[in-house]
Amino acid sequence: MSDDVAAAQSPGLAFILSLASIALIGPLAIHLFLPAIPAIKTALKISEALAQLTFSISLFAMAFATLAYGSLADRYGRRPILLSGLTLFLIGSAVSAVANTIELLLVGRLVQAAGAGCGLTLVRTIARDAFGAERLVRAIAYFTMFYTLGPMIAPVIGGILVDTFGWRTIFLFALLSGGAISAGAYLTIYETRPKPTKGSLRPSLLPACRVLFRDLRFTSFVLQTGFSTAAFITLASASSALMQELLERPAAEYGLYFILARSGSSSAILFPAVSAGA
Repeated sequence: MSDDVAAAQSPGLAFILSLASIALIGPLAIHLFLPAIPAIKTALKISEALAQLTFSISLFAMAFATLAYGSLADRYGRRPILLSGLTLFLIGSAVSAVANTIELLLVGRLVQAAGAGCGLTLVRTIARDAFGAERLVRAIAYFTMFYTLGPMIAPVIGGILVDTFGWRTIFLFALLSGGAISAGAYLTIYETRPKPTKGSLRPSLLPACRVLFRDLRFTSFVLQTGFSTAAFITLASASSALMQELLERPAAEYGLYFILARSGSSSAILFPAVSAGA
């Protein structure tokens, strides 16, 4: 699809719903997995440290992949990079589902999370291209609501699946859900990258990072977000093992309690998003 055709298109309902669903890819890689940590530890007969590594490795992969997707999308286009990321997510989910060793599971989780990183970056990028400055705030508000609700619901689904069918089914669920999201993206998400003009190329990643992190205000906001997220993720991953192994409560119950913790930490994101979209 040419840039002229893409520019002439107006995002319809299918485009909007598909773009919103892509925001759920991150929770499918991160939060759906939380209730399964104790079950994986028992099934693969590994230490607590290795069991937690299967979770933390996905955070590292997603963090660094997110940086790469922006530059790649500017160079090669939004649509091919988005579809490539979704394909990686599906491959990683399939590998994780059949993994019978900790090494293979770590590889699967790494690939799955690297693919999921496309959602966090490209949803906002495509929204900016497609909706323009006037409608961007409203669009981002609704996409943020999807991204906020996903982590609240995913642990509940993951807990029910672990208790009912076993830990491998969380990856099968991620594979099926990711497949549906990928099919929707393939059918409805068109190329939105503006046609490059002379002098419009952005600087490479490292020089751009140096410029940003010289800004004390920007760095302060980044560190504040990073530290608060780290505290929450530490609590979430540790509480899964404590609740299921020490208190001997089912994984589904952990998922239900997770909603309460997440709702409090998400309110600062969710309610401003609603106000901005009103």
